[in-house]
Amino acid sequence: MTTKVSSFVGNSYRFAAYNHLHFQHIQFKTVTFGNYLNCNISFFALLLSSISVSGQTQEQPLDKITVTATRSSSNIMDVGSNISWLDEESLKLIEQQHINQALVRIPGAWISRGNGQEHLTAIRSPVLTGAGGCGAFFIAQDGISLRAPGFCNVNQLFDANTEQASSIEVLRGPASTLYGSNAVHGVINVLTPNPFDAEHSSLSLSIGPHGYSRGMFSLSTTSEKNGFLFYGNVTKDGGYLQNSGFDQQKFNLIHQYQEDKWQIKNVLAVSNLNQETAGFISGFEVYKDQALKRQNPNPEAFRDSQSVRIYSQISYVENDSTSLTITPYVRWADMQFLQHFLPWQPLEENSQASVGAQLQFQKDYGDLTWLSGFDADYTQGQLTETQADDFLPTLPAGIHYDYQVNASVYSPFVQLLWSATRQLNLSAGIRYERTKYDYNNRLTAGSACAQGVDNCRFTRPENQVLNYDEWS
Repeated sequence: MTTKVSSFVGNSYRFAAYNHLHFQHIQFKTVTFGNYLNCNISFFALLLSSISVSGQTQEQPLDKITVTATRSSSNIMDVGSNISWLDEESLKLIEQQHINQALVRIPGAWISRGNGQEHLTAIRSPVLTGAGGCGAFFIAQDGISLRAPGFCNVNQLFDANTEQASSIEVLRGPASTLYGSNAVHGVINVLTPNPFDAEHSSLSLSIGPHGYSRGMFSLSTTSEKNGFLFYGNVTKDGGYLQNSGFDQQKFNLIHQYQEDKWQIKNVLAVSNLNQETAGFISGFEVYKDQALKRQNPNPEAFRDSQSVRIYSQISYVENDSTSLTITPYVRWADMQFLQHFLPWQPLEENSQASVGAQLQFQKDYGDLTWLSGFDADYTQGQLTETQADDFLPTLPAGIHYDYQVNASVYSPFVQLLWSATRQLNLSAGIRYERTKYDYNNRLTAGSACAQGVDNCRFTRPENQVLNYDEWS
C-alpha cells in the first residue's frame, strides 16, 4: 500500500492520508517539473496473499469485467463491443480537475474542455453542440441516464462524481438496442464503487495556482452482509481569467446488501455547481498582451446547477446462468445560466423531476446468451427564458418562453449473443421505444415580439401532445 504525503498532479499539489498502513520502508525522491517541486514520500506494505510450499508467491490473474457492454457484469473477452474504460487506479493517478483530462485517454472519444466545468462531447463523431451535443450520446451513472430523455444538457457530465468513480466505461458506436435512441454515437457510463471492495477510508487535499483547492474523502464500513460507503469532494477554483472561478460539491452515499442469491445496492448522489463563466477575449494575438489576456469580457455570466439521483439496484442470481435485475430510480435536476454566448444574453432557468425503472433478465444457454428487458421513464420538466434589455425589435426584452412538458418513455428490448467459435461472437438485438410529450405553453401562443414585427426569433407553439415510435 502506498501513501502519498505530497505529490504533484496536473496543476496541483496533493496531500493524502490513508488508514490501515503497515510501514515497511521509506523512499525519498525529488523531481523538478517546470516551476514545481515534487516531493514524494512512499510507504510500502508487505502484503502476503498466498505462499506455495516452495515459498514463492502465487499470483491469480485478474479478469477485466465490463458492465456497460451488456448492462450486466461480463468478461471483456466475451463481448464483441468496442468498449474502453478507465479503472479506479487510473482515475486516482490522473486525479483530473476536468473530465477532459480523463477521457482524453479513451480512443475514439474526445471531451472538449469549456470554461469551469463545462464541456462538449464527441464519440466517433464531430464535437457536437446544441441538442445534438447531448441527445446523440447516452451519458449515465450505473446505467441510469444523468438527465431524462429529451431533457439533456451538453454539460451534464459535471453532475456525476467521475473523480471518485470505480471506473468510467465508454462504448463507442451505436448502442440503441440496450440504451435507447439517445445512444447514437455511444455511451459514457460512470460506475460507482462497491463498498465491499473499499479497502480503507481516506482524506486528501489538493492545492494549485489561481486559487485552486480540492478536498476529497471516503468513509467505509462493512459487516458480513452490509456495506456502507460515504465519499465526496469539495472543489474551489479562482479561475485563470477574472471572475471565472467555480465552487463545486459532489457527495455519494452507498449501501450494499448481499446474501446468497440476492444483492441490493442503494445509491444517493448529490451535486452542486456555482460557476462564474468567462467569455472569449477577441483580437489579433491578444493573448500576448499581459494586460488583456486574463480579462473576462463577460463578468456577468454564470451557471448554477444542482442534481440529485436516488436508485436501488436489486439483483437476484438464481445460478451462474440465470439472473434478474430491477432498478427503480428518482432523478431531479435544476439549472440557471446566462447565455452570454448570445448577443442578447437571455437567462435560462430549467428543471426536471423523473421517476423510472429498469428491468433486465439474462439467461445463458451454453454458447447462447439471452438478454431481455423493459425500461420506463416519466419526467416532468419546465423551462423559462427571459431577457432583461431590448436588443432588437426581433429580439425583445421580456419572457421568451415559459412551458412545462410531461414526458414518458416505454422501451422493451431483446438481445441475443452467440459465441459461434472461440474467435467469432455474433450479436443481434431489437428495441422498441414509445415516447410521448405533453407540452403546455404557459404564455400566449405565437410570436413573442410586438404586433407588426416580422421575422421574430421567438415563436411559442400551442399546447400539444406528440407521440413517437422508434425501432432500433
